[in-house]
Amino acid sequence: MAGDNDFFLISQMRRGDRDAFDRFVRKYYDRVLHYCRRRCASPEMAEDLTEETFLHFFEGFAGYHHLGKALNYLYTIAGNLIVNEALRRKEMLTDDIGTVAEMGQGGSAADIDETQDKLFVEELLRTLPEGERKVLELSVFRGLTIREIAKLVGISESGVKYRMKKAKESLLQTMQERDRRQMK
Repeated sequence: MAGDNDFFLISQMRRGDRDAFDRFVRKYYDRVLHYCRRRCASPEMAEDLTEETFLHFFEGFAGYHHLGKALNYLYTIAGNLIVNEALRRKEMLTDDIGTVAEMGQGGSAADIDETQDKLFVEELLRTLPEGERKVLELSVFRGLTIREIAKLVGISESGVKYRMKKAKESLLQTMQERDRRQMK
């Protein structure tokens, strides 16, 4: 059984057996790489994130408690790294937009209104639960399709649609509440 093999392999790794570490990587590298390739924008990114997955696993190895399949834990690490990378790229895009806006800033009322709108949108997004915020950001800021988001986040397409619907409903409700407060 794979779980029993993992237990013995991890026990050997805990004793410092370097060959056990190599066997562990060889055993799971291709599966993690395949997982990353299905969710990443490029093969190079998939390879980088696969290597980073194993680095994260080994960096936290002292605190790792083997409760089942190590592969599931590696998939969890890889999934988190993929989402973090997507969000980092979104932040870079947002920073680039901000830099362009600053370069052309003439101090007009339209610029100020646009900045306030951006701040308000960021504030609204922070009110959403993480799952809803994540799919909305990937759709709006990265321009990903529902299918791409589903692969990246690791949920079904209908799950993505549901989260997007809930996010939009929550944002609409928050905006309506804000408008009511401003009218008072």
